[in-house]
Formats: sequence, structure tokens, C-alpha cells
Amino acid sequence: METVNCVIAVPLVLIALFFVFTGWQRGIRFNFHYYQDNDREKMRDNFFASLNVVTGFLCIFPAIVSVSLWRFVVPLTLLMILFVTPLTMLGAYWSSFLGRLMTGGRIGNTGAFWLGGKNLSTVEWYEYTPFAMIASWVVYFLVYVALLLLLQIEITSDAVPIWIVIVSLVFGITAGLILTSIIHKKFR
Repeated sequence: METVNCVIAVPLVLIALFFVFTGWQRGIRFNFHYYQDNDREKMRDNFFASLNVVTGFLCIFPAIVSVSLWRFVVPLTLLMILFVTPLTMLGAYWSSFLGRLMTGGRIGNTGAFWLGGKNLSTVEWYEYTPFAMIASWVVYFLVYVALLLLLQIEITSDAVPIWIVIVSLVFGITAGLILTSIIHKKFR
């Protein structure tokens, strides 16, 4: 099972870095952009920044934990994404409020930390990919549990055949790739 863990760890870490970078971009815009009382755009930027960063950091858990523990780690990771994202959004609003309070409202696009002329007012297609990642882990877990129930193996059993993990992983990756291609086509 360690072989599966080593093979899946590299793509998961790369995906996590990508999510953290795209969330960082959106978060910079959230912190330094003057929205001219456009609360919907500000909320959207905060949501996508928080979702991308939280999903990126939580993608690391399945990469560093043994595959035999994924039956606990995957649902825990999905629940953490569900609960940590709103908390991160509240923290970002609080941080933005304190930044504006301490600078007297003069915080804005001063050129520092800004991404060289890139227009971030619209959300790009790749910023929706955390939804595909979350969906792929849900599909993985559902197929995993379904195969265990079909073969009458206890979910908490340590003697799960490796082929069940691999088949579930193939279904999850396929679902993620299909959803990512649908997201990409939707934006074209």
C-alpha cells in the first residue's frame, strides 16, 4: 500500500501547491482591491481565495497518511473543507477590517504584491477546480464504501485488499478529470 501512497503523493502535492497559489492570488485581490461597495464581488473573491487555500492545504493529508488510513482521513478532510472554509472567510474579513482600520482606509492597490497587470475581476475556470477535487474524493470514498459493503468487508477492517483502493482511486480520478473538463468547456 505504500507504493500507492508514493505514487499518489506527488500529484497531490503539486495540486495542493497550485490551489494555494491560485487562492493566494485571489486573496491578494481581496485584501488590496477597492471594491467600491460591491459586496458581491468582495464575497466572491473571499470565497474563492479561502476555498482554494483550504483545499490546497488539506490535499496534503491524504498524501502524508498511509493508504490504509484513508477510510478515516478522506471523510475527515471533506468535513474540514466544509467547516474550515467559512472560518477562513470570517478570518479574512476580520483581517481586511483591521487592515483598513489601522491604515485609516488607505489600504489599496499600491503596486506592492500585485500581479503585474493581470485582470482578476473575473474568476478563471481553474479557480473552480477545487470543486472537482472535492467531488473526486467523494466519488473515491463512495466507491470504496460500496465495494466494501458489496464484498461484506467491515469498513473499519485493516485487511482491505489493495485492489479496492486502486479501483476506487481510478473512479475518483476519472470523476475529477471529467468534472475538470466540463468546467473548462463551460468557460469557453
